Amino acid sequence: MPTLLDLSIIALGSAHEVKYLIQLCYDLKYIEESIYKDTDSRVNLAKRKLYHLEKKINSKS
Repeated sequence: MPTLLDLSIIALGSAHEVKYLIQLCYDLKYIEESIYKDTDSRVNLAKRKLYHLEKKINSKS
């Protein structure tokens, strides 16, 4: 059974994938700049939270 640490690492990897795909959509002109910027900032916030969660879990281990 995966631990919370395992799941946070997987989630962080998924957030990196989302960031790449949003960038690709913007580069291919599938989305407007305003949508790209908004989504990118939301993904960055989620990544920061996941990173800090991972560090907090590691410090308790």
